[in-house]
Amino acid sequence: MPLSKGNSAFMRKPTGSLFLIVLLVSSLAVFSTTLFRALGASSYEALLETDAVPAAYLLNSRVEHSQTAALPIRLVVPSLSVDANIQQVGITVSGAMATPKGFSDVGWYKYGPLPGDQGSSVMAGHFDDALGGDGVFKHLADLSEGDLVVVVFDDGSTREFKVREKKMVPYQSADAESVFLARDGGSHLNLVTCGGTWVRGSRTYSERLIVFTDESS
Repeated sequence: MPLSKGNSAFMRKPTGSLFLIVLLVSSLAVFSTTLFRALGASSYEALLETDAVPAAYLLNSRVEHSQTAALPIRLVVPSLSVDANIQQVGITVSGAMATPKGFSDVGWYKYGPLPGDQGSSVMAGHFDDALGGDGVFKHLADLSEGDLVVVVFDDGSTREFKVREKKMVPYQSADAESVFLARDGGSHLNLVTCGGTWVRGSRTYSERLIVFTDESS
């Protein structure tokens, strides 16, 4: 009987070991995916990564905003329950617009027009975080024509915009000029985020969502 008990105990060990191995492999798989996505987030440094900011825009809009000018600090999108901090972002080494650090903030292209000034002001936000959680613009595609977008400035003033249209385009052919350049003399705020499916080899999403808004009169 003692031998039998010993054998039973011995037979149970592989089962426990197998469970631990499966658990370890599963944990490593989750960790690897998470790490890969986290590393992949580095590609978010430029949402329009295949299209540099248009040269004409760079030459004409590297605005030195007056030190007394009010600067945008929050973006509010009531229909999406978004109330986000605005970071000022510039250009990556590849010549594309940078994106904000962190997934809950919005990045405003600081070399372009202030929201409400003539031209196209551009803001970018992340679709999700490295763990697949919601980014600030996770539900940007839910916006409809006429929806309100509000920019709050550091002096307490606000500028209001209304959605005109939205486009989902392949990330490899995103039209940067349509995002950054405005030739109608109006005041626009364009919002950019990722969309589509995750492209593992390129460490980015397959599409870019662009929401075009106009200042409401």
